[in-house]
Amino acid sequence: MSSKVLHQPSNLKFVDFTSMGDVEKINNTLDGWEPDTEEIRKDYSKQNSALLLFKIAKIAGQAVGYVILREDYDNENSTYIPFIAVKTSEQRKGIGTSLMRQAVDKTKALGKKILTLYCEEKNIIFYAQIASKFDIDILALATGDEYSNGQPLYFVRYDIDKK
Repeated sequence: MSSKVLHQPSNLKFVDFTSMGDVEKINNTLDGWEPDTEEIRKDYSKQNSALLLFKIAKIAGQAVGYVILREDYDNENSTYIPFIAVKTSEQRKGIGTSLMRQAVDKTKALGKKILTLYCEEKNIIFYAQIASKFDIDILALATGDEYSNGQPLYFVRYDIDKK
């Protein structure tokens, strides 16, 4: 498997989730993420047996992004990203890619073969590029459902156990 160099801010650090304050600061920069903040508070801010990873990305001590990874209830060989976000002012700097690396590495460490997520149409290119950057395959890329705001919901499934 080839390992491609990923560019990220040199002072980017990852810490385990400890407070909703970091999530709120990030989500407040993103249009329409208020319901997501409440879902995260309800489902992921406390110990949850399905929760596998909740990392906060920080630059100079300031929260700039986060990723949540949990078990996929539909497939025991799969993990699922219910939320990944980067503060609007920090997007396109390699932070989202670095957060995805955290999720892919954790999935591999758990011996899982598939990583699944849903995204908005505007993020399809980013998630397609992740496959190339990480030398993994996209097993599925489809739509058919929609977010509560009526926007199309895209399903992305990666094969992270590419041989």
